Amino acid sequence: KEIDFSILIREVCESHQPDVIQKQQIFDLQMPKHIVYANADVGQLSQAVTNIVGNAIKYTPNEGEITVRLEQGDEHIRFEVQDTGYGIPKEAQEKMFTEFYRAKSEATSHISGTGLGLSLVKSVIEAHGGEIDFISEEGVGSTFFFTLPATKAGS
Repeated sequence: KEIDFSILIREVCESHQPDVIQKQQIFDLQMPKHIVYANADVGQLSQAVTNIVGNAIKYTPNEGEITVRLEQGDEHIRFEVQDTGYGIPKEAQEKMFTEFYRAKSEATSHISGTGLGLSLVKSVIEAHGGEIDFISEEGVGSTFFFTLPATKAGS
C-alpha cells in the first residue's frame, strides 16, 4: 500500500536512539521537507531500514558518526546510511549480501550476528522493485544505500 516513507524512516531512527546515546555517536538525519511516498509492505520495509540503521550503529565505534539520508527524485527514492565505522575488508565485499556471511576482522570480532540481515534486506528491496548496494573502505566506514520506484500521492 502507499505509505509515507519519511515517517517510517523517522520512526526507525527514533527507535535506535538509546543505542546511539549509549555509544555517544553523532546521528544526523537528513530528510526532505515534503512527504515521500512509496508503495510498500510497511512491515518488510521497516525491517529492512531497521537492519541497515542498526548495522551502522553496531559497526561504528563509540563517538563515531552516522548520517541517514532520504532523497526523492523524479523516478526513484534513495535511502542511504553513511557511517564512520570499521568498514568492510575489500576481500569480503562481494559476499556481503550472501546468507549467513559475516565479514570479520580483528576490529569487529566482538560483534555478534547471524549473517542473515543483509541478505533479507536485499530480498525485501528487490521485491519492492528496488536495488541495493554499498561502498566501503576498511578503517574509514561504509555507506549502504537503496533505491525504490518513486510514487506520487494517490497513485
